[in-house]
Amino acid sequence: MSEEKILNSREAVAKVDKSNVLGSIEQLGDQVQHVWEIAEKIEIDSSYQDVNNIVVAGMGGSALGTDVIQSVFSDEIKLPITIVPHYEMPNFVNEKTLVIASSYSGNTEEAIAAAKDAIQKGAKVTGITSGGKLAELLKKHHLPALIFEPTYNPSNQPRMGLGYAIFGQIALFSKIGLLKISNKEYKAVLQTIANVHQSCGIDIPEESNSAKVLSYEFSQRIPIITVAEHLEGVAHVFANQLNENAKTYSEYRVVPEINHHLME
Repeated sequence: MSEEKILNSREAVAKVDKSNVLGSIEQLGDQVQHVWEIAEKIEIDSSYQDVNNIVVAGMGGSALGTDVIQSVFSDEIKLPITIVPHYEMPNFVNEKTLVIASSYSGNTEEAIAAAKDAIQKGAKVTGITSGGKLAELLKKHHLPALIFEPTYNPSNQPRMGLGYAIFGQIALFSKIGLLKISNKEYKAVLQTIANVHQSCGIDIPEESNSAKVLSYEFSQRIPIITVAEHLEGVAHVFANQLNENAKTYSEYRVVPEINHHLME
């Protein structure tokens, strides 16, 4: 069956989509709403705002939320943020550092090791995870954490839990007091996701579906995602999704930096 016929048939997609990735895509809005509601119930001491810097310990998709926060909220975040994609905390980490350990599965060894190191250094530690050893560690030390059940990720693929991973970090930053997300903004996110599903969903024919048209354009090519600074985090997410789900090599570049080398 041709690509065109597959993309226009929910039944044809289901035959090749054995883990129901489509189901996870269609429930992205539910993921966002679910993780936001969980974050609302977390109790975090006000001392977590009294910090000089922020470190997020996470690998791959578990750090994408930080990239989005750094680019979208660059005018609002007043503290430097460092992403640590390995086992140890930087030497500057101390009691005035907020450390967020992020692991969708809760069993990412690098994030767990980094969290243990942060605890030893006396940092203010919290985390976001669906469970696993990271959740056990945070509970053992009586640390606040956003622990979610990935109800709305039927594929059970961490890379398809972007609503939990990305908006979960945004919700956690908001709960701590590092970001101000109004109820109006939160609802606007949900509405935007719903609007995209209505215009680009599997049941929308290709002639009026920009996502399907773009997928044909990307076929047998190397997509280079080029964006302005405020969309750098989103571009990283997009490229990662193409790498992991479409098994397509893709990169992203940012304007104006790209003007000084690749555009030459």
